[in-house]
Amino acid sequence: MTMHEVPCGVLALQDDGRIVAANRAMIDMLGGDQPDLVGRHIDELLPPASRLLFHTYLFPLLKLQGHVEEIALPLRRADGHGMDALVNASRVLEPDGRAIVRCAVFRLREQCRLEDQLLHAKRAAEQVPGLLFHLRREPTGELRFRYASDALRSLFGVAPREAAVSANHVLAAIHADDIQAVLVALQQSADRLEPWRMEYRVCLPAGVQWRETHATPQLDSDGGISWHGYTFDATERKTMEGVRRDKDAAERASRAKSEFLARVSHELRTPLNGILGFAQILLMDPRSPLDEHQRRRALCIESAGQTLLGLINEVLDIARIEAGGVRVDMADVDVGTVVREAAALIEPMAARRQVHIAVDVGAAGVARADPQRLSQVLINLLSNAIKYGPEGGLVRVYAATEGPWMRLMVSDQGPGLSPEQQTQLFQPFNRLGAERTQTEGHGLGLVITRGLVEMMGGRMLVNSTPGQGAVFGLLLRACVSAQADPLAGGARLQPQVAEPDDDLPEARVLYVEDNPMNAELMVSLFAMRPSYRLLVVDTASRALAVARDFQPDLLLLDMQLPDMEGRQLLDGLRHVLGDEPGGHWNPGHVPPAVAVSADAVAGHVAQARAAGFTDYWTKPLDVPRLLPCLDGLLRTRLSAGGTMAV
Repeated sequence: MTMHEVPCGVLALQDDGRIVAANRAMIDMLGGDQPDLVGRHIDELLPPASRLLFHTYLFPLLKLQGHVEEIALPLRRADGHGMDALVNASRVLEPDGRAIVRCAVFRLREQCRLEDQLLHAKRAAEQVPGLLFHLRREPTGELRFRYASDALRSLFGVAPREAAVSANHVLAAIHADDIQAVLVALQQSADRLEPWRMEYRVCLPAGVQWRETHATPQLDSDGGISWHGYTFDATERKTMEGVRRDKDAAERASRAKSEFLARVSHELRTPLNGILGFAQILLMDPRSPLDEHQRRRALCIESAGQTLLGLINEVLDIARIEAGGVRVDMADVDVGTVVREAAALIEPMAARRQVHIAVDVGAAGVARADPQRLSQVLINLLSNAIKYGPEGGLVRVYAATEGPWMRLMVSDQGPGLSPEQQTQLFQPFNRLGAERTQTEGHGLGLVITRGLVEMMGGRMLVNSTPGQGAVFGLLLRACVSAQADPLAGGARLQPQVAEPDDDLPEARVLYVEDNPMNAELMVSLFAMRPSYRLLVVDTASRALAVARDFQPDLLLLDMQLPDMEGRQLLDGLRHVLGDEPGGHWNPGHVPPAVAVSADAVAGHVAQARAAGFTDYWTKPLDVPRLLPCLDGLLRTRLSAGGTMAV
């Protein structure tokens, strides 16, 4: 079969974007009257957003791994109209040494695009340890699963396709003594629009097992009810605790949840390291300055990456709060100082929306709180008031002491909240309809805020009427006679990016990293420091083999290598580099080591430092701050009489 007989569009292009072949189906897809595509540049077929996607994601990924499957890439037809397309691409080397990118292009209707997105979401869902589902009760009363991950097979012995026809297949697996309670709880959840959470037994060929389900309902426009939630196997926990409400088992589940979120954070931070790192290098590399259009696009990539990083950090904050892993240092805090400082920090955001912040705390007095956490709470409340209020509006902050309590309030002129919305305020990821607006957010800020307030011994307050704005605040324990600490509230220093010196020393750096994209990022970063020689190896065994001959001045070690954990590797490198012929130990030959990891769990960071790591760089790396830190480490090492590269 020739390429012109293939029933889909076929394109072949060189690395420079020039099209070298196209079949008839591709030409027809873009417009039958269009001249032959050969010789044209791929950018001519791509609208601006697609060009950005092609050059910053698709083509770099092709160079890295050789193929990309099922990516939605809008194209531009000859008549100027857009056309959604699904592209499968591969990059191969021809016998003459040229690299050719071959693309199979399929016309992507809206339904196909949605199905493709759902397919990717399904693949991600299958990695979650449990069942993710969307259960819907039709207006007729019929129950069926609009979506269920493949864990449905192991948890209920039912295929997702069967559950999509009718939920009765799943209900039939529930123990006869529990089915009525499940149906009653489901009905109550629908009637009250309250979360559905319960434990129940299922009967499977392997025996009776326990399941636990958490789901949140919502009323659909046609009168139906949808539940989005997850189910997991609770059999082991129930067997160990003996009773459903045993406290120890609940703590084990909480720890398991935190560990899972830490793993998810690690897996998200690793690719995010490449996205943010390369964007920052593009923005700051003086050897290849960007033009204005390129700079705006790179800033967009960096901004999107920072938004995703913020979401990851918020999810981890919730996990730490729930697990009791967040520490509060209580002190007598001058509330007025903290309020004014928080208002000053949020002022740039207020200025962009022309919002006036009126601070009326007067001599509010002193309260028992953690100054850093209190500032975090106030900044979040002020940020919400600015985001959800009108442009040019007013946000008020005021305080009052009522007996043993201090009341600290933030009011806005936003749309207000109904009583039903107020009952859902502190549900993670529930933005109460704001997700349909242009207002940014994830639905996690208030969850974190309430957790911090309660850890400080306080209580959150909410008062709102639809159309009349909202008042959010907190009660803190007041200190009647305590004097304010002039440093309470915590002065903050904004980090400055150090400019590289022209007389940087010559030095050797050994980087052990098994992820190719992270390794390439570090190579690109070191290209801005030509006096530093970087050697990258991808396993601990290779690092141990080359370390003595290379004699590095600095070690950069990934903490999760395929053949060894980072702390073990550091011990091995110390023995290799500090052991001289004749059995003499020379600590001066052991260079400082920096842990480079996507693991941001505070306990793991502390363990690494206790093991002897000089510093801990968390992925995604902050490139503007990393370079001065790198320079400082090497200057300190070499000035102290360490090894010197020649």
